Amino acid sequence: HADTALFWGEIAGLAYVIIWLTSFEFVRRKWFHLFYLGHVCVLAFWLGGALHSQQFSAFNALPIALYVLDNFWRAYSNARLLEVRRMKAMGVLQVKLRFPGFRCYPGQYIFLAIPRLDPIAHPFSIVTDGAEDGSGEIVLYVRCSNGRDAPDSRFMRQLDHLADIEDPRDLPTCFVDGPHGGYRQQTDVDVAMFIAG
Repeated sequence: HADTALFWGEIAGLAYVIIWLTSFEFVRRKWFHLFYLGHVCVLAFWLGGALHSQQFSAFNALPIALYVLDNFWRAYSNARLLEVRRMKAMGVLQVKLRFPGFRCYPGQYIFLAIPRLDPIAHPFSIVTDGAEDGSGEIVLYVRCSNGRDAPDSRFMRQLDHLADIEDPRDLPTCFVDGPHGGYRQQTDVDVAMFIAG
């Protein structure tokens, strides 16, 4: 029994190390899928911890319940794709979504999941949230390629193909997680320069 408990404790410890290693910013920026999939290990962490020690289960019952409820809430709080349009700038798409009640601040981003294209959610910066006119429209500008004709990834190629769909009712279901991030206003400077690229 002690050997089994030790084994599950080692599984939980290994899962925690994988989560930690894939959480570094350079991993998130360069290999987002690795970061995202690394966090699937949280299930192994919870299971291993629960089988390792009864105290682990007692301390983690509430966080696990909140995690499950949060994911159910997100699944039913789905947004709707309104339009995907190619912009004149090569390799840039304008993506419009409707998500009533959505509010955000400058500098924030969302995770957009379109299960028909990819089961993994992708992060995108928000251009506008439609809160001013109450429309609930979220606008994203997405760079699909780095100046080349073909989009860089499978997901971006599929997103680019959505621009060929004329009827919004034919666009796939999407889910929005966010907003995330924050905006820090610099008040101690006389001049500010903003560069977008």
